[in-house]
Amino acid sequence: MPNLIWGRLKMRLIGIGVAAAIAVVLPVEFANAQVKAGLEAPEATTPERQSVLQRARPDYDPLGVRAGSFIILPSVDVEEAYNSNVYVTPNNTKEDFETVLRPAVAVNSDWNNHALSFLANGTIKRFAKEVSENNSDAGAFVNGRYDIERDVYFTGALSYQLLHEDRSSPDAVTTQKSPIEYQQGSAKFGFVREPGRLGFRLDAGADTYAYGNGVTSTGTRIIETDRNYTSYTITPRVRYEITPGYHAFVKASYNDRVYVNTPDTSGYNRNSTGYAVDAGTAVDLGRVLTGEVYVGYLSQDYDDSRLKSASGADYGASLLWNVTQITSLRLSAQRTVEETTLASTSGYLQTTVSPSIEHELMRNLLLNAGFSYVLQEFQGSSPSRTDDIYKTDAGLRYLINRNMSVGLTGSYGWRRSNALNTNYDQDIVLARLRLQL
Repeated sequence: MPNLIWGRLKMRLIGIGVAAAIAVVLPVEFANAQVKAGLEAPEATTPERQSVLQRARPDYDPLGVRAGSFIILPSVDVEEAYNSNVYVTPNNTKEDFETVLRPAVAVNSDWNNHALSFLANGTIKRFAKEVSENNSDAGAFVNGRYDIERDVYFTGALSYQLLHEDRSSPDAVTTQKSPIEYQQGSAKFGFVREPGRLGFRLDAGADTYAYGNGVTSTGTRIIETDRNYTSYTITPRVRYEITPGYHAFVKASYNDRVYVNTPDTSGYNRNSTGYAVDAGTAVDLGRVLTGEVYVGYLSQDYDDSRLKSASGADYGASLLWNVTQITSLRLSAQRTVEETTLASTSGYLQTTVSPSIEHELMRNLLLNAGFSYVLQEFQGSSPSRTDDIYKTDAGLRYLINRNMSVGLTGSYGWRRSNALNTNYDQDIVLARLRLQL
């Protein structure tokens, strides 16, 4: 018990240190393509390490508005989508059209050294008939990198998001009236020192989740606050360059997940600690192949003896193959332990594999297609639950000029599970207009 208390105390001190460090050094990579990847080394933004869709296009990229040494990049996406199964139900499906507005403004530094980026964005969804699904999300991000010398730098990130849980979540209640609203906050800090053949990296962070209670269509209250928790993580990594273009690495990760309600309304103490130990290799063959693969072991142990530990092989990959200058292939794979508050279930092992292809048909006409498979293995559930989730999609984007582009995307997703009333099939067709400065 003293060791457990000391371990958790250390994680809290790390979390406080992360927040303090970020107040001085701020960081990184946003999903929005207008924001620089501040958490990565400067070399990560070079064309040979980017896929077809990531590369700069000087004739079509927005110029933004310069404010001193910063560039302001406002944008807005307007989407119209058809959804064949709004509530992702196995039968009695409801189809509908939805209009989505996605405003965003990014602010990027334009410095020779260091990097600092800001992003604020939102998502406003409105359905034609199923108005109970209407919702609005928002996010704010600060990212940065502080360069000491080449291949030696600090990184940091702060973010806050107001989100709504997807109906396909395993924790979503089928009869809930509207999507569950939740808040996610994140603070991350890193130090990288890789100037020679031997390199070291240390990442630490804290992620917190706060869910709002819901209500069923009949007015029954759904308790969601039992899901509120904070996860503290620390991940050291050491790498050694075998030959130019290849290096081996080992990394270890430790996490402490602490719930607000302990025990929860069902009487469970869902606090847990976990770790992962991996070894792998990274490859960097210039314009041809970059990325890494790793394999190891992971485990998550719960304070409540009634909750089964989640453990097993750990593996992952992130590879980019630029087959030609106009065609890129990607492969990503990862295994993680995810949280759930399903009855008698501790958590679930999630394995994700996603291959995709990107192609530049013309300089201003970009094509992409992909497939993803997700395996979710629920630990301790009775009877044992396993979900197989598949999704295939394809799309195109036509760049009209610096300030305007249009796109079309189609996807088909489906879930096959041995749990009752959880299977679904869903088609989504989406048209997008993007305006930017």
